[in-house]
Amino acid sequence: MKELSTQLENRKLRFDGVSIVSPEQVAEMLLLGAKPHQLRVTHLDEDIEAFNDNVSDDPISVDVGEPVKLDFSWKLPEFYLNMDLRHTIVARAVDRLIQLNYPDDLQLAASERIQAEFEEIERRGMVEFMKTIIYVLDVFREKGVIWGVGRGSSCASYILFILGLHSVDCIKYNVPMEEFFHD
Repeated sequence: MKELSTQLENRKLRFDGVSIVSPEQVAEMLLLGAKPHQLRVTHLDEDIEAFNDNVSDDPISVDVGEPVKLDFSWKLPEFYLNMDLRHTIVARAVDRLIQLNYPDDLQLAASERIQAEFEEIERRGMVEFMKTIIYVLDVFREKGVIWGVGRGSSCASYILFILGLHSVDCIKYNVPMEEFFHD
């Protein structure tokens, strides 16, 4: 199968499945190496009919009906869906800050950082995402699953450190939160 270039640096995308495309996309998909039987169009048009009339052994399938409707709502247990995220983060932060035993200046910096990150979480619509992280970590702890010490930009979130997702103390090492909350 012909490789399709992407914008993911030096990576290649291989198309080997069935793709539902609009009639306007058929020519481009064929030029990129897709086989006609791998394409299904959302509705018939004259060009597709003409193509199928002239290619009897490898036609493009037509009329797949309405596209599948996907449900993107968060599937969390009721407890996590209804949790007060701010309260949960503050409660876990209090416990964690006692363990960390910061001097007064770092204690103040940690409190201010938690507030600033929480405001950013709300502003960016990440509340359900954070509830999901709490749920996953709670399940990991319950089941005895071991996870890594941290990776990537998540290590720049002090709240994720407080929750236990990673082990990088952003306050101690002065890691800016913008490394996590970047645009």
